[in-house]
Amino acid sequence: MNKYLMLFACFSLSACLKEENPDPIRQLLFECYDAKAFGALQPSVYNGLPETCVSTLVEERYENNNRDWTENNNQDIDFDITGGIYELQVKFAGGWYMGRQFDETAGSENYQLDVLMRIDDPGDTDPFSSIVWKGENWQFLNFGINNSKRFVIRERLSQSEPFKIWQASTYSEAILPGQWNALSIRKYEGTTYFFINQVLVASLTGLPEYGNVFGFFLPGKSTTTVDDLVFKTWRL
Repeated sequence: MNKYLMLFACFSLSACLKEENPDPIRQLLFECYDAKAFGALQPSVYNGLPETCVSTLVEERYENNNRDWTENNNQDIDFDITGGIYELQVKFAGGWYMGRQFDETAGSENYQLDVLMRIDDPGDTDPFSSIVWKGENWQFLNFGINNSKRFVIRERLSQSEPFKIWQASTYSEAILPGQWNALSIRKYEGTTYFFINQVLVASLTGLPEYGNVFGFFLPGKSTTTVDDLVFKTWRL
């Protein structure tokens, strides 16, 4: 039976709607998800969605600077891409926000963002080094960690307004101070899940999305190193 006859059969036969194949039409069209073999979808589990349903839209390995990330050394900052990593030192007391437009992420509803981050010098007060996603100008979301093993999820509404707090500063054993930490943000069917080193630390609904700017918000007098910024969309 060819694909089109199978599709018609799934519309017309209740046998296609058995529990072991909960979404046969979607599976038939995309051919990425074998429900019987993989089992139920579990977006709150790090490996709970099938890798066969992923399309990678952005893969920034910092092997070069073809996306024109800021590289400069002056009285305020020392930002440099070298050896496949992005080293970010803020020399003054205030924070620093930087981002780049990733137009290829526009329209993505179900997605995952993965970033490797290491805090080499947390600064005077150990505030949060953060990844920024789905921003536009000074409106953005950020997910930050510090070397005191705490994380925070915030929203910036404008340059002049303070952060809106979605997840207040929270302790997590998943954070490795002074070492590489894998931060993952997964949005699936309206809920956003936050992982640190593959451990679920928070889930939120109702987060706004402003645009397609991704980047970093860095505290004053700190040094943060970044590697492997990857954005994937889920065909689910």
